[in-house]
Amino acid sequence: MSELGLNAKRLPEIQKLSTDKVLAGYFSATATLAKQRGAGGGLGSGAFSPVLDPEVLPAHPFYPEASRVSEDVPVMVGWNKTESTLFSFGDQQVFALDEAGLRKRVEALAGKDADKLFKAYKAEYPKLSPSAVYFYISSYP
Repeated sequence: MSELGLNAKRLPEIQKLSTDKVLAGYFSATATLAKQRGAGGGLGSGAFSPVLDPEVLPAHPFYPEASRVSEDVPVMVGWNKTESTLFSFGDQQVFALDEAGLRKRVEALAGKDADKLFKAYKAEYPKLSPSAVYFYISSYP
């Protein structure tokens, strides 16, 4: 909330903020928390994820085994081909990458393997824009 200039008393004002402003605040807070906690500070791999608490969440919901409370509830499991697109809304530059910008971002993700990764994706998807190639690469773990 501090990223958005809000406090608990002013929380209803969040409904008046643009999506871009809320996402920019989210991404800024996420980056700050990730640096403070290190990756995996909660149950998931991101900075915003459930944290075990004796009253609210006393045990991990899936480890060492899932709770029986929802064993008869169907679960749909899926995959988003370019999921990182969603997480990039706070970074408008990524939607207009050129080849040099793509290479720089791939190097940040893959280090010494960046050139191999870059070439493999460009060979597989020769007609994709540099931004689209980045979303493919950054969406895979």
